[in-house]
Amino acid sequence: MKEGDGRMNNIAGRGRSLVNLMLAVCAVGVLAANVASAQDYRIFIHAPGGDFSRSHEDVIINYQTWGGAQWTAKIVGEKFIHAPGGDFSRSHEDVIINYQTWGGAQWTAKIVGDKFLHAPGGDFSRSHEDVIINYQVWGGAPWTAKLKAIQPPPPPPTPAEIAAGMVETVAELANNGELSGGTANALTASLEAAIASLATEDTKTAANQLNAFVNKVRAQSGKKVDAATADALVASAGALIEELGGTIKEGGKGKGRAKAAAQTTSWGAIKSLAK
Repeated sequence: MKEGDGRMNNIAGRGRSLVNLMLAVCAVGVLAANVASAQDYRIFIHAPGGDFSRSHEDVIINYQTWGGAQWTAKIVGEKFIHAPGGDFSRSHEDVIINYQTWGGAQWTAKIVGDKFLHAPGGDFSRSHEDVIINYQVWGGAPWTAKLKAIQPPPPPPTPAEIAAGMVETVAELANNGELSGGTANALTASLEAAIASLATEDTKTAANQLNAFVNKVRAQSGKKVDAATADALVASAGALIEELGGTIKEGGKGKGRAKAAAQTTSWGAIKSLAK
């Protein structure tokens, strides 16, 4: 391998380590904006004539109302967003949908979990539940739809799992030559002590041990630990300390940068990114 190639590989490895670490501290604002702006639309599974071997998925349903008018709907939670002629600039929300069945009868439905609650003529005293809705599309053709089941989110990582991830990050930094073996061992010792305390549910001690980790990082910031890497390590540990009910101790080199990074970091965001 050429000397230049070795330098490039070291730079690339360092970049990967820092990117992995900064996922928990620098991308939080973007993540929060994306989560806040995204609409969680339910998904329909549409089948022509009830034949699900020819089905397709979509977030909309084009249906005919009782009078035969053409409307489009989406579902958010257990509410319909209805749009006349598919024009969502004129949409409105409702908990019901008035639709025509295959034979042209007038029915009303509500969403109950992954099922429809159907009521003939809107009379819910005579309603029944079903996983399907038989409706007429705009041209009057008979279609059937189901709601795609909501998959529960995976459980968020525990504080111990996040701390274990930081141990892996420290090891990666050492492997890439960004930390000396001695510095990596010292940082790992504090993290592993915190993990051991968390195993016995001693969160107060774990928070103190994470603060010890923070102090070690700050002491080496700009020396044996790159300043940007140190800030990211401190911010990540700070989010864990906050989750455990502790307070990150102020002081040390790089305090201002690390504090600013920590202010943009939330435990919820780290858990989301760790999924």
